[in-house]
Amino acid sequence: MPAKLNILHKVFGRLTVIEYLGIDDTYSKWLCLCECGNKKEIRGRNLTSGSTKSCGCLQIESAISLNKTHGCSSRNNKTPEYKAWRAMVQRCTNPNTIYWCNYGGRGIKVCNRWLGENGFLNFLSDMGTKPTLGHTIDRFPNTDGNYESNNCRWATRREQDRGKRSNRWLEHDGNRMILWDWAQILKTRPSAITRQLKIKPFSEVVKYYKLKNKV
Repeated sequence: MPAKLNILHKVFGRLTVIEYLGIDDTYSKWLCLCECGNKKEIRGRNLTSGSTKSCGCLQIESAISLNKTHGCSSRNNKTPEYKAWRAMVQRCTNPNTIYWCNYGGRGIKVCNRWLGENGFLNFLSDMGTKPTLGHTIDRFPNTDGNYESNNCRWATRREQDRGKRSNRWLEHDGNRMILWDWAQILKTRPSAITRQLKIKPFSEVVKYYKLKNKV
């Protein structure tokens, strides 16, 4: 893992870095103070790359400007953020969508702040722009919770896979992780661990791979 770049007190756009928050999935995370007064947790690489320049206020100001000049729906419906917001609302409110049974049909809702006339602008203000085109909206930390600012993040496919309800969790020596993470630590494939579990307890599986790989 590369050494952490110290960006404490540095300024990126409207953001001033005020506190180091630790590592988030191998990336450093920082608490930033925006010029508008809001605080937001942001990955270091998003700051140094220039992909995040505000808490979200810059994006909403731009969206409002577009709304006044050109019409928000006609311009923003082409952005990845608008498409993500619209798809989120549809699967939670429209029984005719193919994903309804996994979302609205299960009682999952979109918070009132993200609905209605200013719903998209509020969503953009809270979430900011996507760090990359590969990021999608993810309910976290409560994967069974609603879509709201304190339970959502832009996540990579790997991050979303880690939060799936279908993940198999295994515990050994006080450490509880999903099967995929154990496979990485034990230097093998998840399918190999699954086959071993059919004939021996997980403690024996761990012992076997530790001896094999001298972990």
